[in-house]
Amino acid sequence: MVTHPTSSITFNSFNQPPFQVYPYFGEYIVLLLDEANHQLALTDLNSIDLIVSIYDKCFEFYQSCFENGDKPSNTSYMMEGRVTVCVVSNGAGGLGIVGGFGVEIGPAFFETTFKNVKYGLNENFYHVLFYEFGRNWWLTSNSLTCQETKCNSSFIDGYAIFMQIWAMKYCNISGGFYSGQPFSVHNLKILQHVTNYELNNQANWENTLQLKRGADFAEHYGCELWAGFMHYMSIRFGGLSFVQRIFKIAKKLTQQPLNPQQVLDNWFISCSKAAQKNLTLLFTKRWRMNVSHSAIEQIQQEFRISYEYDQIEKSSNPHSQISITNQHVSSMNESNIPFNIEFKEYDANCILIGLNLWTGHIIDSIQPIYGKINQENGQLEYVREGEKYGTCGGKLERMEFKGYIPTAIHYENGYWYGNKLLCRIGIEFQEWNSIIKTM
Repeated sequence: MVTHPTSSITFNSFNQPPFQVYPYFGEYIVLLLDEANHQLALTDLNSIDLIVSIYDKCFEFYQSCFENGDKPSNTSYMMEGRVTVCVVSNGAGGLGIVGGFGVEIGPAFFETTFKNVKYGLNENFYHVLFYEFGRNWWLTSNSLTCQETKCNSSFIDGYAIFMQIWAMKYCNISGGFYSGQPFSVHNLKILQHVTNYELNNQANWENTLQLKRGADFAEHYGCELWAGFMHYMSIRFGGLSFVQRIFKIAKKLTQQPLNPQQVLDNWFISCSKAAQKNLTLLFTKRWRMNVSHSAIEQIQQEFRISYEYDQIEKSSNPHSQISITNQHVSSMNESNIPFNIEFKEYDANCILIGLNLWTGHIIDSIQPIYGKINQENGQLEYVREGEKYGTCGGKLERMEFKGYIPTAIHYENGYWYGNKLLCRIGIEFQEWNSIIKTM
């Protein structure tokens, strides 16, 4: 139940002089609006009630990821026991206190969200608050940070990037456009950082996350890379339950890291325990991270059998670098193994391939490609974007699968499937059922 204001009150913002705001009280948060946005809210109080209730649910999500009693320590920006979410008139974006309650957002983001809710465009609920709440709820400095600020930034900012994805899913809403693209594409690009890391054989812990660098060693992209690793593991190892376990586990670790090596060890231990699997091979072999022997031994005592990722052997087939068979693929295949499939069996003449899932080997677009199998050589044929198959004067574009099996795909009962969470690209993209039947 949202309580609407009857008058304005004075509020001291983070970096501005005190000003008058109108408080809309929810259960966990209070939305503070200046005069202009208060007048906008009065045009549709039902929309404001929905916005406040969604923000309440976002708070509920973050609270569910920690033990009872664990919460941000800085409560300076609370009002009557609720977290302040203030729309600041000259704010450019969003700002959340790290490890403390309180968020400020710019008026453009609030106004966009309000209009989208008012006119039934809930899929365009802007993401900024869900990210900034992540900064508020960073509670694991005791185990996942040390004295090196670059390493810390990969984790703290990466945490907010990662958690906003699950916060919005928990609230059952979709994000608005981000950098000109649907928010679902942004989520896929987070996973793309992991793919790029795995393709770069020189990338490791020391020259990426420890220095807040991305997969190609670009400055300041360590947070996106860390979020990608976390999102990948959350998908593979339990979804929401993984997310709601891992930070409870991390907060209970007693060793305060003195250096990045101990941060890595604590991260590995927390992930393995949250996944309820020994992730030694995933971290050390696939991701080339030098986890210490003591951390590995600790996990081996709890989970004897190390989680292994599948190997696919090379094929002598002239149309295929690698043949995928039941013998070499278990119930769910990990991503990013080079392949070029020869299709000898298939379910339909036309299959749908989701872009941004094939490591950029198709075309840089968020639209789907429709194609069919050439029965003579087993290769997939497709046409240019925006044209229907077979209507471009007979000049077909030819593609061989020399990409990488994306994290959004898994193998089950002789078929490749798309993960429903990841394969929705834009409003028009359909969730996949069976895609391809392999040899």
